[in-house]
Order: sequence, then C-alpha cells, then structure tokens
Amino acid sequence: MRAIMLTGTRTIEVKEVDEPAHGDTDVLIEMRAGGICGSDMHAYRGFHPFRRPPVVLGHEGAGVVIEVGSAIKDFAVGDRVAIEPQITCGRCPNCLRGFSNFCAYALRPGMPGWTGFLANRVRAPEKVLYKLADSTSYAEGAMIEPATVAYRAFRRGEVAMGMRVAVLGVGAIGSVFAHLCQQTRVSQLMVTDVKDYNLAFVSSLGDCHTVNAAESDVQGTAAELTDGEGFDLVAVTSGATQSLVDALNLCSPRGVVVLIAIYPEHIPFDGTRAVYREAEVRPSFCYTRDDFAGMTELINRGLFDLKPFITRRVPLEHAPELFQAIEGGLDHVKVIFDIGSGDSERGG
Repeated sequence: MRAIMLTGTRTIEVKEVDEPAHGDTDVLIEMRAGGICGSDMHAYRGFHPFRRPPVVLGHEGAGVVIEVGSAIKDFAVGDRVAIEPQITCGRCPNCLRGFSNFCAYALRPGMPGWTGFLANRVRAPEKVLYKLADSTSYAEGAMIEPATVAYRAFRRGEVAMGMRVAVLGVGAIGSVFAHLCQQTRVSQLMVTDVKDYNLAFVSSLGDCHTVNAAESDVQGTAAELTDGEGFDLVAVTSGATQSLVDALNLCSPRGVVVLIAIYPEHIPFDGTRAVYREAEVRPSFCYTRDDFAGMTELINRGLFDLKPFITRRVPLEHAPELFQAIEGGLDHVKVIFDIGSGDSERGG
C-alpha cells in the first residue's frame, strides 16, 4: 500500500509500505482522508519527540471499515469512521481516574506498533473508532481530531455567553476555538495572529476584532476594547515565546488563561502579574475519549460546521510538494489529503 513517509529531515516520499497486521480484536480501515498537523511539521523539521524517520506520518484520519476481527461487536464492514489517535490502556491510575489523555502506556500513530494515518489502510481497535453520520464527509471526519483539541480547551475554559474572550493565534485549533466562542455568543472576541489570511478567515466566520500581532499594539487595542478591564478568558495557541506573558497582561482580575500551545523551549512566566491579577492558568493537553465523542456528536448532528476550515485538499502523491509549501509559508487553515477511492466531500 502507499503511504506518506518521512525518510529524513525535511524529506517526504510517497512509498510502498507493508500492509498493517491485524487480528481478532482489530478493525481494518481503508483511509479516505487525512490531515496535516503542526506536529507533523515538527517531525518534518526534526523536532518531534518520537516521530523520527523513517516513519509514516499522520494522526488525523477517517475512512471506511473493510474488515473486522472475530471479537469486534460494534462495527461492521461499510461503517464510516473517524479514528481517535491514542490507544490507552484503561488500567493505569490516570485512565482509572478518567484522565485518558495522561495514560502512562498510550500508543499513538508513529510509535512502534501503530503506523501513521497518511496511508491507504490502518488498523485500530474498536474503542478508538467513532461512527460518522451520512451527512459528515470523510474530510470533516479527519478534522475531528484537531477540532477536539480546541473543544477540550473550550470546555477547560468554561466559556459562556457574555464573556470577553481573546484568542492568541488562530491557526486550525485557534480558529475552531474562536468559532466555538462565536457560536456561544461571547460579548467580545479579539483574535490575534501574524498572518492576515488567518485573521480574515476567522472574521469570515462571525463577529470578532482582529489584530495583526506583528503590526499592531495588541495590549493597547485590548485596553480600548475592554475599557482597560481586560478579558475574562485568554486562550493561547501561539507558540511565540512571549505568548503566555502577553496572555497574563491581557487578563482581567480573576481571569482565566487557557494554555494550548506547545513550546520548543522554556518560556518566561510573569508570576507576579498572575498573583496581582489572581489569574488562573489552565493548561489543556490533547483530549479524552469523552471530548472526542462530544466533538464527533456536534459534527454529526450539524451543530458545528467544519467544512469552512478545510481550505486545501490534495491527493496523496502531492505530499512532498505540499510539505515544502507549508514550510515556505503557504496560507491555509487545514490541508486534507484525499486517500483511496472515496470522495471526501460527500457523506457517502
């Protein structure tokens, strides 16, 4: 079968790889759509903690079930599914407490034993599969994973109608977070980024005040918008070194900072500012099964539309050129690879 493989730093090839081994407790999925994540770009640049060449990339994916093991009860050939890219043990202390995102033995795509999702076929246990409604396309199914990262952060922040919210960084995850805020009818939403494309995209989804952080005074703009009071909640997806300090400066007294960004190095933290504001920093890491199921239900029921976020779609064979283009600054929110024979635009 064909797969997108990282064969060296900044070297992508579409290669023939072995079919995934599967047994009685596995489901075999023919992949129809897969996304590129920021962590794939980290691997591409040689900075990922465990995805190192040679490795098949991808952990955002959806497809159709083509074979089931004898022990499978809840899925059948022909089911259309999204895949949660973490197989947790269910037995460690964190799993037993409901913190499956901190499972001590989690298996993730790109680790030995589980290939990446940017391939023709993937095997998975049924507990990480989520059925897609007929109205949900495979492309949307592939984007459920990054949307769930935003959804968990949104829940961690306890965003409510009438709140004043700022989002620092509006790539794929930040823009989903911002749109969840728009749908919740927050009273004020400020979004910042260094790319006008991203700002224009979020603005096209609903009411917000956009600020190019490379060209404008973010703190000054925030003071004007909030009459100097600050924001009730600041969500940080930007990996800029100063982003957490900036978030604390934007925060109102007893405000909340939801930290989603992953930083390549240690960053400064203004503890005195946090104390003076009694600001609460709530990191948000990955997601739990409940988060993934919740986001999938929102998509399947038509309560949140992921289609606008899918701004580019390309065939698998164009992967080398696409990674180079993203590295060069390609404007996009989410790129989806069309894999196999399915039409990712259709529900069927």
